[in-house]
Amino acid sequence: MKMLVLSRMLPAASPEAVNSKLADEARGGWELYKAGFIREWYFRTDQPGVVLMIEAANMEEARATLATSPLAQAGFIEFDVIPLGAYLPLETLFAR
Repeated sequence: MKMLVLSRMLPAASPEAVNSKLADEARGGWELYKAGFIREWYFRTDQPGVVLMIEAANMEEARATLATSPLAQAGFIEFDVIPLGAYLPLETLFAR
């Protein structure tokens, strides 16, 4: 199942605290990318954080895997996970 993930920085996420975890965060993200969990990875331009396109069997797997993030484990970040599906109403346009 494809999902859109938006990260949100938490109040404890001072720049110094986050910077101390960034190398570990990047390594962990790279491993998830190589494993096929992270399919696309972007930095947000409107605020600190990332936008991910991920692939997981279900929401529970997605949340459990995201919870392994060093920034999440440190209480600096949390994630909004949005499941996605095919836009089936598009087919009605072809019935004319």
